[in-house]
Formats: sequence, structure tokens, C-alpha cells
Amino acid sequence: MILVLPMFLLGLAWPQGTLQEGSTAPSFSLTGSDGEAYALDSLREEAPVFVTFWKESCPSNVNAVPLFESVYGSYAGEVTMLGVVSGPQERLGRWLERYEGSFTVLPDPEKELIGAYGLRRSIVTFQIGTDGTIAKVYPGYGREALTALNTDLAAAAGMDPAEIDLSSAPDRTAYG
Repeated sequence: MILVLPMFLLGLAWPQGTLQEGSTAPSFSLTGSDGEAYALDSLREEAPVFVTFWKESCPSNVNAVPLFESVYGSYAGEVTMLGVVSGPQERLGRWLERYEGSFTVLPDPEKELIGAYGLRRSIVTFQIGTDGTIAKVYPGYGREALTALNTDLAAAAGMDPAEIDLSSAPDRTAYG
């Protein structure tokens, strides 16, 4: 099972404190929008986990969520898709409806997990290996980051990369 956690965050600059490849990923145990409990330590035991951070009210969600949906949708049933959103549990359903997300999202209203990952900018994805270290960081939602994410999700799922229409993705790395 592969876990994908989409997460957009606050901030204006890529901070020096953002966790980098080789760092130990902070663990978490949160209840998702589907009412199920999700714990990173148990999820990563069998397969890599992809974690993307979303800011609840980020104006870029309108453009970015559909792009992530096109990537994630290609691996439905092969990957578990989760988002961490900087909002409370009771607003997660509305967030999914508003941005037409089909993945489960986890609440981080106090931004504790966001802080643990050292994030100040939204739309950052981390690939977390089975050993609990960050294997790769995918910044933003530009064409390059989404193409790399698609390739790595396919590899983790044991599939060939899907043909994804990224024509609406920014040519350069974009953040919320």
C-alpha cells in the first residue's frame, strides 16, 4: 500500500528548516475525512508514503487539486491518497467538495505537522521510505514536480508511468 498525503501550507519562502532528503520524517496519527485512523509508522512499513501538504484556503487549490487528482487517479487502488489540510476535521468534507478532491484528507488545524516538516510554503510533497526517511521532496505543482511525482508513484505501485495531461500545469514551479 502506498500513501499519498496531499498538503498545502502557509508562507512566503522556502525555509531553511524544511526537511530535506535523508531526514527522518515526523510521524503522525490522525483521523481522516473518512473517519479512519491513519498512522505514518504503520503505513510506511510495507511501501513508501507520499505526503503532500495543502493550505486550507490557498487560492492555488483551484488549479492544483485537479492536477494532483489526474496524477493520483492513475494509481487508484494501487496507492492510498491522503491529504493533510491546515483546517479542522469538521471542514474537511467541504474542502473536498469545493476542490473536487477524491482522496482522504487529514486535519492539521494547529499546524503541528506542518511545523514539524518545517514548511512555510504550500504544495510540497514528500516521499517517505519504508525506513522512515524522506527519500524525495517534490516542491510546488509545476510540470516538472508533477512529472517526477507521476514517475515515482508508478514505480512504487509497480506500474509504468501513466500518460497524464499536464497541459494546464505551470511551466515553472508554482506555490500557493
